[in-house]
Amino acid sequence: MSKRQANKEKKTLRTVLAENYQEMIKAHGKVAEARFPHTAYGQDKESETFKKSFPLSYKRYFFKLVKNVIIAAKTGKKTINKNPTSLLMASGARASTKQEPLIKPSMNTRL
Repeated sequence: MSKRQANKEKKTLRTVLAENYQEMIKAHGKVAEARFPHTAYGQDKESETFKKSFPLSYKRYFFKLVKNVIIAAKTGKKTINKNPTSLLMASGARASTKQEPLIKPSMNTRL
């Protein structure tokens, strides 16, 4: 986007995504429609408005892919961790003592 020519038409990010989506639909057909369903209520599928739109799932996938490419170039890792660790939690077990006979000793007393 930053290397635009002065005499060419300036494309926005939205138009680039819409063009890529339409090309993907033409190339892959039903597989692409199943992966990225695009619902346009009351719009004609041949209209210019429909051709300039795309589903949000495609936009999310596109930017996740771009982010993976950038991170792979910087770190050498191929993908982002899909389910990163969000919470580390220690168990509630503790070492029982003779003063507390009601606490049953467990195998997980020391972490």
